[in-house]
Amino acid sequence: MTERFGEVLESSTTLFTVGCLELYRAPALGSLIKARARLRHRVEEEPVEGWIYGLVAQVETGSDPPGGYVSVRSREGLIDEDIYREFPDLTAVMRTRLQALVVGFGDGAAIYHYLPPAPPPLHYSVFPCTDDEVRAFTERLTYLRMVLAGLPEPQADEVLAASVRAACQARSDPAACALQAGREVARLLQDDYERLRAILQRIQPV
Repeated sequence: MTERFGEVLESSTTLFTVGCLELYRAPALGSLIKARARLRHRVEEEPVEGWIYGLVAQVETGSDPPGGYVSVRSREGLIDEDIYREFPDLTAVMRTRLQALVVGFGDGAAIYHYLPPAPPPLHYSVFPCTDDEVRAFTERLTYLRMVLAGLPEPQADEVLAASVRAACQARSDPAACALQAGREVARLLQDDYERLRAILQRIQPV
């Protein structure tokens, strides 16, 4: 299993916020991540270990806790990385956080491209998904509808395109993957040509 990079700080059915364990060490925009969870489809059932999957939709770095004042530290001869060497305490008073859009869940038996029965618990671990997990989750592209519906435009378009690029990079034939994704996006946005064209220009593998 890949190494955990953060824990859940805020949680809802559609979004969850992750506090990263290391400053500036967040997965890239559109990356598929997974939060550990205990899932049950019915109240009377015993919970089972599972995962809630999310796409990185926004990354930010600021004071810890949020709302604090971040002052300018640079001065002549002291800029960029030198600031962190001069003020090593900065890594203790700042935090990188990300917001993830929930796009599905897995209970060990299957992967589901719809909202989980409950959000991930606070302080549970969050992991990046491996290439194998990305391939398994994106084998079907029905989650793309959730991205378009779950985020405002143009954020949704950028997250969708970044997700598709990451999915294609995890495959042996990125061009075929991009073509398949392009067809699905075209189906979803068949009545919005300008938006569709902008997304298609962004999903080409890099």
